Amino acid sequence: MIEDTRLAYVGQQDAFEMFDADARAADDSAWNCEYRLVDTQHFPNITRLSGELAEVTDDQIFDATVVALISAGERGKPRCGYRGDGCQS
Repeated sequence: MIEDTRLAYVGQQDAFEMFDADARAADDSAWNCEYRLVDTQHFPNITRLSGELAEVTDDQIFDATVVALISAGERGKPRCGYRGDGCQS
């Protein structure tokens, strides 16, 4: 799962780099611009945290994702899905 996540991250980053500079800049500025304009009644958490969310980097998101996957694996066997012994739970 960690390797699949890493490959997905790299693929997304590469795809993003294929956009022209204006499109990348518009996407990068979303938390600073568009998300600050959302309806505060419908999206109170985005409104409240938009400044902090704008400061989060893609690398921080990736790191948090990997830590979450590792933590989930350390908690033990999954309760559903493939058990690793050839059988489905």
